[in-house]
Parts: sequence; structure tokens; C-alpha cells
Amino acid sequence: MNSSPNIEEKFFYLFPSEEDPKRFKIVTYSDGRQEDLTDLLPEEDAARVKLLSGLFNDELEAKTEEVWELRKEREQILAEMQEHYFQKSQQLYAELNLAKFSFETKMAEVMEEKKQVLQQLMNSIYREREQEKQLRRIHKRYGVAIFVLGLVGIAAFVIHFVFTNN
Repeated sequence: MNSSPNIEEKFFYLFPSEEDPKRFKIVTYSDGRQEDLTDLLPEEDAARVKLLSGLFNDELEAKTEEVWELRKEREQILAEMQEHYFQKSQQLYAELNLAKFSFETKMAEVMEEKKQVLQQLMNSIYREREQEKQLRRIHKRYGVAIFVLGLVGIAAFVIHFVFTNN
């Protein structure tokens, strides 16, 4: 029984125990030294404090363990979510690349078709111009000949008509 007359004037703190740092003990700290509360109380009160301190530490350990379990569960859920979203992002990225490739392929096909249509149109225009040039050449060459033949035909008709009717 170690009783101190001025126990009410002291401040008490929770400090880790030397035996088990996870468990706490109630101490007072003054003049650079620590004193355990149980050393300052009568034996009966010290036993109750030890019992309550033990219950407190047991409850604290249980809650700490519960918190750690919840943290592990949260970390596992976060890891699963991260994996899920990573896989989803990979899938979406692959779909995006596939769509991009498909779009580029389709654009290349459309551009090729466009080139072919333009080439066909240009060939058609070129053929029409060549035909027009050819017709102009024919008209130039044979147009005068046809005109002369027409004049000769008219002259022959007039001569024939004039000489046969007279």
C-alpha cells in the first residue's frame, strides 16, 4: 500500500507499457520520472485500476484488431476495384483502338473509292474531249469535202437541168 497524499494534484497519462508496447498503463510524470498509478494507490484500489486497465487494454486490442481487419477488407476491396477498373480501362482502350483502326480502314477504303470515281470521271471527261476533238478534225477534214461535194452535186443538178430542158 503506497499512498500519496497529493494524488489529486497530479496529471495522469496513458503511456505504452514496457512489457507490451501495444498495451497502455496510467502514469504520472513529474520531475523527469514516471510513476505508475498503481504504485500510488492502496492495494485494493490498485487491483481495481489494474483490472480496469486490463479491460481497457483488452477492449482497445479488440477494437484495434477490428480496425485492422476492416482496413485489410477495405484494401482488398480497393485492390479488386482497381483491378476491375484497370481491366475495364484496358477493354475500353482495346475497343477504342479497334474502332480507330476500323475507322481508319473505312476512311482508307472511302478515299480509295473516291480516287477511283474521280479517275473514272476524269477518264470519261478525257474521252469526251478526245471524241469532240476527233469530231472537229473530221468536220474540218470532211466538212469542206462534203461542202464541195454538195456544191458539185448542185452544180451537176443545175447543169443537167439546164442542158436537158433546153
